[in-house]
Amino acid sequence: MKITHPHLNSMLNSYKKTAVEGKKNQQQSTGVQKRDKSMISQQGKLYQTAAKALKETSQVREERVEAVKKQVEAGTYNVSGKEIAEKIMTKGIDELI
Repeated sequence: MKITHPHLNSMLNSYKKTAVEGKKNQQQSTGVQKRDKSMISQQGKLYQTAAKALKETSQVREERVEAVKKQVEAGTYNVSGKEIAEKIMTKGIDELI
């Protein structure tokens, strides 16, 4: 589907011409082409710092994993059925919410 307007091309050309002339005038008057600037808010900087710290931290508690591995290898790792059921229920409720 093509949407047209009888004066659309002339309006676009006029806009382009004005934009180009504005840039030329700006460069001629200052002699230097201005560049866009971007600034990061304080909240954005805080977010970047937090994201960087999060990437640097490990998601796995390595000490706990090693301790469980040793218990499994030694045959002393025991978890009660009640604890397993509680974790299953907690996960199920969390997914529903």
